[in-house]
Amino acid sequence: MIQYLKQYKVKDMIQMFRNEKKDPLVWPERCDGMSVAITGATAGIGKEAALAYARMGARLLLINRNKEKSEALCKELKEQFTIEADYKIADFTNLNQVKTVTQEILDSEVLPDIFIHNAGIFHTKYEETSDGIESVFQVNHLASFVMVDMMKEAYRTRGKGRLIYVNSEGHRFALAGVHLDDLKWDKHRFTGLASYGAAKTAQLLSMLAFDDYFRNSGVTIIAMHPGNVATQIGDDNDEKYLNYKRKKITPHARPANIAGTALYYLGLSPEEADRSGIFYSLTTEELPAPHAIDRDRVPAVMETSRRLAGL
Repeated sequence: MIQYLKQYKVKDMIQMFRNEKKDPLVWPERCDGMSVAITGATAGIGKEAALAYARMGARLLLINRNKEKSEALCKELKEQFTIEADYKIADFTNLNQVKTVTQEILDSEVLPDIFIHNAGIFHTKYEETSDGIESVFQVNHLASFVMVDMMKEAYRTRGKGRLIYVNSEGHRFALAGVHLDDLKWDKHRFTGLASYGAAKTAQLLSMLAFDDYFRNSGVTIIAMHPGNVATQIGDDNDEKYLNYKRKKITPHARPANIAGTALYYLGLSPEEADRSGIFYSLTTEELPAPHAIDRDRVPAVMETSRRLAGL
């Protein structure tokens, strides 16, 4: 932890707080016919991103865990915007389901032009998935890791595509980085912020490796902090946390559609066409925390992620 704390610069922290108050840049042009995939699209940021792209004519593939909500959303988008909208079901707490859906996309030979990895959770207490992995780490990092890792060769072969992680300033809560030797939190105290920060840090470190893989291929991969926006994330926790969220977080939250606006800009703007491996606060480039850009840790994160995912 100390080695990373020494690398922090006051000016970077000041800039981070300033960025939080900025509005996203807006891309005004339509994207008729472009294919866009979004995970976790039935509510919050994912739904706002779906609305932003549907409004501008995109063809949508929504990857969610709830069939009824997915059907309702696709029906809504088709009727309101006269676009193509389809869905696939995958519960990200089950990696076999994630692999199955990813393989179905690969077999269709229609890679999305833009792939937004948005699905995420926040838990205040330790939970494990059916795969025996801490749930926040699996849903917020491993699931998106599996999809990108399985599709990376197809994207590089095609030579175009924008992959976007909905990440978070919350990665800064993992002050010591990711404890790859203690992902079950036996040696460290589990907290919601620490687990969330570790998962988002792992995602940023893996982004660096994927960026290297895609270098000069026409494919880009970036990460975006959506700001403190009003969503349902964390609403399945206990009343103590919900009371804290109502009093301390929600009153300061901005509308979730600003994140949808940012995701549309980052997916379509020519200004971002060749920019990869970058972390944005909405649409403003920002330097992640030192532990999230430590390239010495990247190989271990990649190896551990592949091993846990059975890739």
